[in-house]
Amino acid sequence: MNADKYDDLADLINEETDFFWDDIKDALPEYPTEVLIDIMVELGLYVNKTLAQEIAKREDAVFYLRKLLQDGKHWRDSGPGDGWSPLHAIHILALIKSKESFELLLDIIR
Repeated sequence: MNADKYDDLADLINEETDFFWDDIKDALPEYPTEVLIDIMVELGLYVNKTLAQEIAKREDAVFYLRKLLQDGKHWRDSGPGDGWSPLHAIHILALIKSKESFELLLDIIR
């Protein structure tokens, strides 16, 4: 397995989800933020840095991450994303580096 594939978790995404990473990775910049969040949720454990960074650079990312974090169903292991979505959202908030994302991150930690 080469370093690029390992960094993107391509093999695991292809094997463990309904997504084929090579088909979606180049199109990520074209998707609206809400769709990227939906992909993140569907990937469950297998969210990679490419997707996380694409979400983090969106101006409306905090809005959609807040919406996800406030929805209790995402926090359950039987819910969408098997409980992984809030964990990914928290990590993405730390990538955003804005006052709004920092305040949301503090609220979640409290």
